[in-house]
Amino acid sequence: MTKEKRLKYVPVPDFNLIAIASSEDAYRLSWVINQLFGIQLKRTEPLRVWDEKIENPREFVCYTYTSASQQSVCRLISNKSESGFLDKTCSQFDYLLQFRHLPGVKADDVVELLKSKKDVLLAVEIIAPNNELTQKLMI
Repeated sequence: MTKEKRLKYVPVPDFNLIAIASSEDAYRLSWVINQLFGIQLKRTEPLRVWDEKIENPREFVCYTYTSASQQSVCRLISNKSESGFLDKTCSQFDYLLQFRHLPGVKADDVVELLKSKKDVLLAVEIIAPNNELTQKLMI
């Protein structure tokens, strides 16, 4: 008789995540972030999230920047879509800024730099995103 072993995959995030409240649309906010960090966020295919309860995937507006060396990655993702929130625990926030190694900027300084802009009403770092959110955002 063989024993069956089940492995449970728990992804370990290798990115930073910041929740942003802003009355600006994604295009305007991406422009502000581009100016602030010297990157080039560009609109890409929407982030698609499949849910067992819904037949079609939910789509969230997404702006992405990847450096030539692919060391730096940054995504601005809308937290809201027509069919609900990407992360319900952050329902008071409009966007999620996901990044890894922004050029010339310490991760700890990103929140303060964002708060210094009038277009950003509130920005907070999400220290330990839940496993469900981590799986949705794996780069």
